[in-house]
Amino acid sequence: MNAAGEIESLLREDGQLSAGPATLVPLGGGVSSEILKVTQGTKTFVVKRALAKLRVAADWRADVGRNAVEYAFYETMTEPLAGSVPRVYFHNPARGYFTMECLEDGWQNWKELLLQGIIEPEHGALAGRLMGKLHASTWQDARLREKFDTTENFRQLRSDPYLRTAATHRPAAASILLAEASRLEDCHVCLVHGDFSPKNLLIKNNRMMLLDAEVAWFGEPAFDVGFLMTHLFLKGLHHAPHPTA
Repeated sequence: MNAAGEIESLLREDGQLSAGPATLVPLGGGVSSEILKVTQGTKTFVVKRALAKLRVAADWRADVGRNAVEYAFYETMTEPLAGSVPRVYFHNPARGYFTMECLEDGWQNWKELLLQGIIEPEHGALAGRLMGKLHASTWQDARLREKFDTTENFRQLRSDPYLRTAATHRPAAASILLAEASRLEDCHVCLVHGDFSPKNLLIKNNRMMLLDAEVAWFGEPAFDVGFLMTHLFLKGLHHAPHPTA
């Protein structure tokens, strides 16, 4: 049975689909999860299930429990980031999936806009305000520090594959990279998204929606800042030598 068929069976067993036909269409854009749009009659939603092995050339594996972290992020931030995180509907942690609202009508992916050369400074302002609200609303919150004590998840998805792996390939910079990996893992300041990049930000009518929160952890807010700026610099290089905003 393929992934769509397997997930359809899970949804039916969990009462998320009624009797009768349903359509499940894979959505692209990610390497770490199976994401499908589900339609049955007038009902439409998205289902997301984490993969144990990411779809990359390297043997990159991570705990599928990160699916529960993402669901918890959306639930926790529904009020503080009202209108900027998707609504979630159902979660089965034992089966590693959750369902959420389908964002299609008029929503545009910021990464795709940037690659097309559609560069609006106000989009950057939206991203900055959204990131600032995430960090400020969770700053030194002891309850959230306990709830999002997911540094091991961050290690598997960020500090190991990004910094420690780079250190093995760049010995001259290894001491700096290894020290920064340890520093990030030891820093616990506020709730951090961990994947705050244009590919995970949708724009519609001067609104911005934040997706893909499976790396979220109570950690170092500078990581979100650096992560986003790196992607913006890369888009600038993509358009070079043409000047951009």
